[in-house]
Amino acid sequence: NHRIQIFDSEGNFISKFGSQGNGSGQFNYPWGICVDMYDNIIVCDRSNHRIQKFDSEGNFILKFGSGGSANGQFSNPFGVASNSIGNIIVSDQSNNRIQIFDSEGQFISKFGINGNENGQFFNPYGICVDLNDNIFVCDYSNNRVQIFDSYGNFISKFGVNRATDLTIDPITQKIYICELNNKISVY
Repeated sequence: NHRIQIFDSEGNFISKFGSQGNGSGQFNYPWGICVDMYDNIIVCDRSNHRIQKFDSEGNFILKFGSGGSANGQFSNPFGVASNSIGNIIVSDQSNNRIQIFDSEGQFISKFGINGNENGQFFNPYGICVDLNDNIFVCDYSNNRVQIFDSYGNFISKFGVNRATDLTIDPITQKIYICELNNKISVY
């Protein structure tokens, strides 16, 4: 439906925004989504190869990115996260890399290339950050989750079958991972 829907904590519908298209506030397969420290909603607009940011009511704030492989460009952005200082971290799936932007969408840095070694990716999908701003990435086709510090330096990895998305409980620090085989794993 190319839209974002907002529900309360009990699952009751609150509102929706967006429609199909390529204008501001429109989507072409919205995929990854997160909420930043200011309650802004950040969305991967996958087939428009960009990121869009909205306030908590769904009002458009800004967009950044375009199709390509240069810094700040995307080829199917899949996952998005925001860290404790408001930086926006995007898994750039078809470019097999992670890009980091400030809260206004200005490019800061990137890490990763295509491959299966530490720090390399083959279809990075879901992404999240922990309380220390470490970056967790579902490295889908390499069947693993990789962990990096906030600068993109490799820390560790663990095996997971075709992980598509993940989140970390801020209280328990448990990691919840969606796997392709209709399974949720908890670490």
